[in-house]
Amino acid sequence: MLVRFPFLLMCCTVLVWALPGVMLPCDARPAKVWQDEDGQEEGDDGEKQDEEKKDKDQENSDEKKQDEEPLIELTIGEQIEIGPREVRLALWDGSVIRGNLGFSTLHVQTKFGRLEIPVENIVTLRPGLNSLPTIHQRVVNLIEQLGDKEFKVREKAKLELLALGPQILNFVKSSNDGNSAERKKNLQFVIDAIGEQMSELDGDSASQQGVLAMEDTITTGHFTIVGQIEEKQYELTTLYGILNVRLEDIQLADRNWASTGEAIEKKVEVDAAAFFQRAPVSTKIRVNAGDRITIRAEGSANWASWGNVTSGPDGIASHGAWNGFNCGMLVARIGKGSDFVGIGAKGTFVAKTSGELFLGVSMQDNYANQRGYQWNGSYKATVRVESSGK
Repeated sequence: MLVRFPFLLMCCTVLVWALPGVMLPCDARPAKVWQDEDGQEEGDDGEKQDEEKKDKDQENSDEKKQDEEPLIELTIGEQIEIGPREVRLALWDGSVIRGNLGFSTLHVQTKFGRLEIPVENIVTLRPGLNSLPTIHQRVVNLIEQLGDKEFKVREKAKLELLALGPQILNFVKSSNDGNSAERKKNLQFVIDAIGEQMSELDGDSASQQGVLAMEDTITTGHFTIVGQIEEKQYELTTLYGILNVRLEDIQLADRNWASTGEAIEKKVEVDAAAFFQRAPVSTKIRVNAGDRITIRAEGSANWASWGNVTSGPDGIASHGAWNGFNCGMLVARIGKGSDFVGIGAKGTFVAKTSGELFLGVSMQDNYANQRGYQWNGSYKATVRVESSGK
């Protein structure tokens, strides 16, 4: 009887398990478990599957929310014909003039060599501080005065720097405090105040008062060039005669008035895990080929799985790249088959194709496709699209 008892017990167990509607106690159910070194039992991959399911459910939920929002399409306006050498110049004295340049090609010295740029291909031209010696020296003097022993001198310098506004932000940020506690404090005040100015600017004002680089910046319909413009004098034929303008007098040159089409500006939040391999964010804006797109972004992404590494919209150069972009960088794409465009904290490009505009975060494939990593935070992007009128 003792010999048969185990066999009988096993048969009863099998019988009970097979009966429909019969539930076993939790501790009687078979489970694939293993014990770690401390003797704790864990599921083999149940938790991982749960996490993957949660991630997938969240992605589906986000995609559903995006699908519910209507797609915005810009109205195409009347196209205004402009000549191949026609430009509009915004000068530092506040005046704006328009006319035809006396030359058809601009020459720029870059670190990759000398480039020739047809005027008709230029979208915007912004001289850098190296081409603005008067303003450059004025800013240097004002920063020096931030550490002056006289309170009135320091306060006057702060007000004059703030009057120059966002254009000088990069230069102020890179300025040396000269081991002066007073100058250091006032520099930070100016930086913070200019940052507030920038947040309050609308799209048109922000475009004109963009942050000045040290070198000249020329935006074309295909790429952006940074270097030193060789032409220092500009002969402009206007309706009122011929005017001669120096490069250092120009705040911004552009050929953007060629359309009466509308412009739209919209704020979009991009989650830290919005990788293009998984779930990029739709801006819900449909752009047309030739539209000018400007995107400014701020915020941070934290990756707990990388030792709590934090990235801004420009990404982290020390953590690899995807399609040539730093991991963590804000990236744009039109539709699902066009080229990716690196945006970072600020980027401007001209649409080469028509379609829905998406934003996402650059991430290497082996991390983006791996579930279970922790991606926290988000980037807040302001997207401005100006219709080409085409």
